[in-house]
Amino acid sequence: MSLKNIFSAFKKSVGENDTSLSTANLNEMKNNKTLLIVGLGNPGTRYAKTRHNVGSWVIDTLSKKYKVKLVSKGKLKIGIIKISDTTVYLVKTTTYLNESGPPIVSQLSQLKLSSKNLLVICDDIDLPNASLRLRKSGGHGGHNGLRSIISALGNTEFCRIRIGIDRPYNNGNPIRSSEEIANWVLSAPNDVELKEIRLTIAKIADSIQIIAESDFENAMTFLN
Repeated sequence: MSLKNIFSAFKKSVGENDTSLSTANLNEMKNNKTLLIVGLGNPGTRYAKTRHNVGSWVIDTLSKKYKVKLVSKGKLKIGIIKISDTTVYLVKTTTYLNESGPPIVSQLSQLKLSSKNLLVICDDIDLPNASLRLRKSGGHGGHNGLRSIISALGNTEFCRIRIGIDRPYNNGNPIRSSEEIANWVLSAPNDVELKEIRLTIAKIADSIQIIAESDFENAMTFLN
């Protein structure tokens, strides 16, 4: 089934990109084709440059690209943009990854949206650095942010884009120690890795217009 239908088509349109989160504005936005894009990451400057925050880097890139400021709303930071006839919410959580599900689901509920309107972007330690995996549904794969969202939603039926951050190795063998993995995801990529990730994020940012104007399948073709 095409996500053109899945991403809730609504009829009424609004004007320019707007960061106002007033009740009147939110009610108006409900009547549009709507997409909630969440970039997962941990809050605060301590974690801002770490591998675990690559999902939130995508939201930062989109907010700059569309010249919209994220404003605080509860445990979320939200910016609202308009792409053709689609209202797009750019979302970052201000909670830690393992607590990100409830505020995201609360926002979906407030907007009277379902998981079909949700796109989550996160890191993936099992993918090579800067590579991509796109899915329309699926499990959490050990990612605590996805685990929290799935638990809060009660289903796995939402789109996700995973960005590879690779894993640490010892003499060519992958390290699976939970302590060393935690240190890896909570550390910053080196300069070469960062350059590769930035190129991938730029491509994801370009694909959002395809998702908004067409569907997720076309974005998958573009990104693959």
